Amino acid sequence: MAGYRALSDVELYVLLQGTAQNPQRAMAQASSLRDWPARQLSALRNTYPAWEIDRERDPSGQECWTARLRRKLTIEMATAGVERAFRQPDAIALMTALAWQSHLIRRTDRRDPGKVAVTETGRGLARTAVLELWKLILSGEDD
Repeated sequence: MAGYRALSDVELYVLLQGTAQNPQRAMAQASSLRDWPARQLSALRNTYPAWEIDRERDPSGQECWTARLRRKLTIEMATAGVERAFRQPDAIALMTALAWQSHLIRRTDRRDPGKVAVTETGRGLARTAVLELWKLILSGEDD
């Protein structure tokens, strides 16, 4: 079966010694040792509490891992590249994306939102235009 590994001799011995009188308990313990995706999900949720993390199936039936930001996305976060939600094909790819997104959030949190440095270069003007566009999108105005 995909995603499962065989128990080592030591794990099997410990499992049998601890549950010799209770077969149901033995089955439950063996199952918990083998549910690797659930352990990965738990680790991701504990490591990245700012994100709502789940395993889902897409319309084609493929499993994917998703993350949704729990806090409001600010203009500064959006211009820095922070995404509200994203999906990845596996836990490792999701962890990598979450690490990068968390870095971007920390970087924008350190800045004073009222002090965005804008120079007269094309890049500075483009940043100003993007900020103004995001203000309109997030405020819901059509003007």
